[in-house]
Amino acid sequence: GHRFFSTVEGRIGLGPLGIKPGDDVCVLLNGPIPFIFRQKEAKDNFEHVGHAYMYRIMYGEALEKHSDEESVFLLE
Repeated sequence: GHRFFSTVEGRIGLGPLGIKPGDDVCVLLNGPIPFIFRQKEAKDNFEHVGHAYMYRIMYGEALEKHSDEESVFLLE
């Protein structure tokens, strides 16, 4: 199943049932859809919660506007 959610920027999407406030929406380079990650106790460690469907963020649209932003993190 899926659940509707909104971001602090006011974007809306459809994500996994387990999505919680504070989870991060991430667009991976060359990825067709955004993913939901949750920060673990260690600052740069995240767990994969699921994927999302979001208007104007699918299929690289987000990277066109924010191509200079980059982060490196560890997935567990």
